[in-house]
Amino acid sequence: MTHTKKFGALSMAAVLSLSLAVPAAAADYTVQKGDSLWKIAQEKLGSGLKWKEIYEANKESIRVPNRIYVGQVLHIPDNAAGTATPAPPAEPAVPSVEARTQTEKALALINTFATGDTDTAASLLAEGYIQHNLAYGTGEEAFIGSVEYLASAPVQTTVENIRVFEDGNYVFLQTVYNFAGAGEQVAFDIFRFDENGEIAEHWDVMETIADASTWQNSNGKF
Repeated sequence: MTHTKKFGALSMAAVLSLSLAVPAAAADYTVQKGDSLWKIAQEKLGSGLKWKEIYEANKESIRVPNRIYVGQVLHIPDNAAGTATPAPPAEPAVPSVEARTQTEKALALINTFATGDTDTAASLLAEGYIQHNLAYGTGEEAFIGSVEYLASAPVQTTVENIRVFEDGNYVFLQTVYNFAGAGEQVAFDIFRFDENGEIAEHWDVMETIADASTWQNSNGKF
């Protein structure tokens, strides 16, 4: 037999009815070290892809999406605060970092440019990671900063691996990138792994993909 518990003059059913009629209060979030809009959206809204909702709600204090600072107070939109995020469909289990092959780790690292997954990037890089591309800073923090920057761009980065092969503690990738809609570039990446199975060093060569007419004009024939 079911009993209705009373709260003064109101029944439990009435209390619930009143609580549901009141909209969820908006929340504020104070930026911490290592935060990005992508990371905050992932934690507070259930998906990093919702970073634009936070950006739109804080345009007066955020001039550039990838430039937020420690101690900054951000307003989390009403439609997200206190609203449960539906559980995503079940996905196949992802192997732990330790269980992945070197090839899988290299592919996972370049894919963070498209996903904005800084946690994965941090788990794959050695503490003393060396970057030989002079257009980017060297070190783990510089790489993660690049991932955060691309995640905040209005156009999503795409990564299409063409082929991959492995030799000893080196992995070689041929990939087509389109960084934040800047245009397709073909790249040849080399990753060196250390004794702990972490990515310790990287070299690359990148070239913008020319259309057929440009190639014909410069070479005289196809």
